Amino acid sequence: MAEYNHSSPIPRANLTEEIVKRIVSLIHDFRLKPGDKLPTERELIGTFRVGRSSIREALKILSAIGVVRIVAGAGMFVGNGNLSLLAKPLSLGFLRGGRGTAELIEARRLLEVELAGLAADRATPEEIEAMKDGLAEMEATQQDVGRYIESDIRFHVAIARGAHNDVLLDLLETLQHIIRNWIFKSIDEVEGKPASIHEHVPIYDAIRARDAVRARAAMNGHLEKAGQRLLQTATSSRQ
Repeated sequence: MAEYNHSSPIPRANLTEEIVKRIVSLIHDFRLKPGDKLPTERELIGTFRVGRSSIREALKILSAIGVVRIVAGAGMFVGNGNLSLLAKPLSLGFLRGGRGTAELIEARRLLEVELAGLAADRATPEEIEAMKDGLAEMEATQQDVGRYIESDIRFHVAIARGAHNDVLLDLLETLQHIIRNWIFKSIDEVEGKPASIHEHVPIYDAIRARDAVRARAAMNGHLEKAGQRLLQTATSSRQ
């Protein structure tokens, strides 16, 4: 890769956010595609004239939403994540642990509680089977946090598809990268397994039983607990 010339020192204010923006600019400027190799951590430190901890915090954000893929022993590569997500202040504010977290929790509950109720009314037998498959995959991947998170996302998307409302489905899919980071930040384990697995079963059972009231209540209960875990994590990280 040619030398990257955005090498002026970054002011301390909003340091992580500025590093994120500059790495994204690097990807745009060199027209890098998924799979292309990125500069090393050491090279980024020298280019941006910042400390290792600041670079790692920015890379953690980019990795969480799939923009950067870090491969142990091989380096850093451009991922398949949605770069446009970083243009949204709420998205970046949440990923940095900002004040948007509580608002995101509220928005996700409003969206997914209604999706669960609609899915109980509208989902086809095939779509309910897809939810069952997603739940089974979550149960099978409890020992692998990365795969468990992806299975969790697929379960929720399957419910959204079963609701048969394309606008609400689009909204959920827009939030996918943020939700993925939410789950990663807030995952709580009991005996080495994610505790949230037990919160998903009542949601599926209610949808399968075509009980919209119970489906909404089960989804609300799950997201209330998930939101509490996330807020606790955010509070701990600021202390």
